[in-house]
Amino acid sequence: MSDTPPPSSQPTARSLRMWWVLAGIVALTAALYGSVSTFGFVYDDNTLLVHNGRLHSWQGLADAWTSSMWSFDQWKSAGGFYRPITAMVQTTAWMAFGSDAGSWHLLSLMLHLLLVVTTYLLARALCLGRPAALFATAVVGLHPLMIQGATWISALSDPLSAILAYGALIVAVRSWPRVSWPAFVLLALAALTLERAWLLAPLPGLFALLVGPSQPPSSPDTPAVPWPHRWLQATRTGGPYLGAIALAVLLRALLLPATEQAVGPRDFTGLAAKIPGVAWQLLQSAMFPQHLSVAYTDPLPEPLLPLVGLSVVGAVMVWLSRNRPIRLCLCCGFWALLAAVSAGGAFNPGDLVQDRYIYAPMVLLALWAAALFGTSPDADSDQPMSLQRKVGWSAAVGWLLMLTWLHPANLEIWRDEVSLYRRAVLSAPAKPRF
Repeated sequence: MSDTPPPSSQPTARSLRMWWVLAGIVALTAALYGSVSTFGFVYDDNTLLVHNGRLHSWQGLADAWTSSMWSFDQWKSAGGFYRPITAMVQTTAWMAFGSDAGSWHLLSLMLHLLLVVTTYLLARALCLGRPAALFATAVVGLHPLMIQGATWISALSDPLSAILAYGALIVAVRSWPRVSWPAFVLLALAALTLERAWLLAPLPGLFALLVGPSQPPSSPDTPAVPWPHRWLQATRTGGPYLGAIALAVLLRALLLPATEQAVGPRDFTGLAAKIPGVAWQLLQSAMFPQHLSVAYTDPLPEPLLPLVGLSVVGAVMVWLSRNRPIRLCLCCGFWALLAAVSAGGAFNPGDLVQDRYIYAPMVLLALWAAALFGTSPDADSDQPMSLQRKVGWSAAVGWLLMLTWLHPANLEIWRDEVSLYRRAVLSAPAKPRF
């Protein structure tokens, strides 16, 4: 009798191996961040958490819905951020951990690891090949640009909102073409966790428009569908999810005092000119994350050179996405998010550029890069790879090794305020606060 297992068991064995590889990526990510349990409170942590009495009692769970995050600070209460879910998590964490900074850092790390797993599940929901899905997962786990969101306690809303928003996208894709109300609830929670999560609500509609809800969302060769029909289906499939943003805006208008909703005067013309520079600086950090910091020298107001660089990179990404709807969706989604977070950074009265702005967009960029390898029909096959795919995968693995090598030095700056401000002075010497 032959000892060869039946063909039906081979995919199961391959899937099991991939789950072990996923566990290895999660373990490697946890090991790289292992020292965060010895880190302290830095930057806004002392003001926002340690000295914020509203978080130090269970009453904070109710206050979270009727006050902004900075309402306790008279200098920052105007235009304050309405993030009740974040405030509720912070209140619960304070009642559990108190001022133990190590426990807070471990909570942020656990959220980041959960986003790593969420990235893999999203990649598989989009029918990317298992190796490609693991590549995207490794990028999200190991990329140094994710350090600020995963390590800075005050940035806890970034991984939390990303988990909720991308989890909603997983549910929405698996419910295709029906509207999933659990996905709507997750998006609403994400919108009430961080304002930048509002930018992810249109993604189900974008996939419906460019791929078509009548086909699997990763179908490499979707039959041509008339554009009027696509617009109609995209509105039906993705439109209801935009209600999550409307719900967040409505709750903010009804529950937040008018004094905390006001926004001070801004020089919109001057700040808008900096948007291309902010986007270009974030994109550069995404490709080669060296000497990351909590603050950077403000981009030059001259937008021409950054626009040229962004146009070249964008054109290359669109060209690589040709004839592949899933790649085009991820490409468009990434650039839309990059433009939006750059605009938000440019109009931020504080730092124009922060690594955390691109925390959520990095997931889409990682998925797009993975889609270059994983949308072919033989993506999961055991057939020998072509020379072109071998070269591509070699370059991808080399880039991952570079990210891993750069990670420890960029992580250590968040150990204490001395390390953080030393790096800030080097990267932004003109900023008075540093």
